[in-house]
Amino acid sequence: MPSPTASPSAESDSGFPECDDDVVSGVDATVTAQLAAFAAEDFRTALGYASEVFRSSVTLKSFREIITREYPEVADAAEHEVLGCRVTGMSTVSSLVSVTSASGSTAEIDYRLVLEPGGWRVDGASTMRVVLGQRA
Repeated sequence: MPSPTASPSAESDSGFPECDDDVVSGVDATVTAQLAAFAAEDFRTALGYASEVFRSSVTLKSFREIITREYPEVADAAEHEVLGCRVTGMSTVSSLVSVTSASGSTAEIDYRLVLEPGGWRVDGASTMRVVLGQRA
């Protein structure tokens, strides 16, 4: 499987090159599928979109607890948007994703993904900022 590629001469403020369109599309497909699994409360399927290393470090029960406690917008996602993506290594990227919950709160999540034989897999995530609001 090819490593992620950067857009020609595109570099983010972090100094890391930005992802090309194919990488962004693959990352978005993984995030979309995982968020759909969370919305269906199918944590087993959602865990399947995590990297092999991450999956080996958690149980299904602890994964559910982490997501519902630390990432409520992700657990109850109604919509999302990829805000940016940067190549951070030979087969790793970091992607900033805005996730809005069904209740209207929004979190910016920095997803770290790794390219595995099955495609992009989530290797970790951090909440960057939460914006509280109500859906109109």
